[in-house]
Amino acid sequence: MKVSKNWLLYYDNYGSKNYKALSTTDFVHFEDVSSKISLPEGHKHGTITTISADVLKGLIEKK
Repeated sequence: MKVSKNWLLYYDNYGSKNYKALSTTDFVHFEDVSSKISLPEGHKHGTITTISADVLKGLIEKK
């Protein structure tokens, strides 16, 4: 997923049963940014996509 000048790579850290994330601008050097991300409770394998602020607001209100 592209965020500003960085690419965020999310992956299933299967052995530890959690999800991790790496950040890179050049696909040569990577920074572990796992501590800076959060995923919804109960998250399973899937796709990350962008949504509008209005859609996000509606989802939060229905929670």
